Amino acid sequence: MEQVPQALLMSYVLRGAGLLQVAMGIVIWAVASDVVRYRPIVITIIVVHLVAAPAFYLMDATIGMPRWWCLMDFMCGVLSGGIPLIFCLWPAKASPKRITPRWSQRRLPLEFMDGLSYTTIIEFAEPLARRRGSALDR
Repeated sequence: MEQVPQALLMSYVLRGAGLLQVAMGIVIWAVASDVVRYRPIVITIIVVHLVAAPAFYLMDATIGMPRWWCLMDFMCGVLSGGIPLIFCLWPAKASPKRITPRWSQRRLPLEFMDGLSYTTIIEFAEPLARRRGSALDR
């Protein structure tokens, strides 16, 4: 391969591309923390990788990179988009048994408090919360 020219513009482009790759890695890392919440972003990242794979192949082939390099760039794009795509399309298993909430986690009907004021409700709830050791008595 030829030596990279030491032009100011070439240095700027190479360092800028490296910075964008690091930034994209940080975004993917943040999105991976909650893939259900960020599902539209996950799908966008997958599409970008799958579209970039043939684009990188064409770009590499056009500028005269070796064939193994073109295939390596193409396969990296296909794998980095294809593997997450498989996991997005993979059917999720249903939980084997439904967990029922404990009595303390069930919601109680509060119709009997409809006509009460806020202070009355707090006066009613405070002794119960203290007895259970909640954050109200701290």
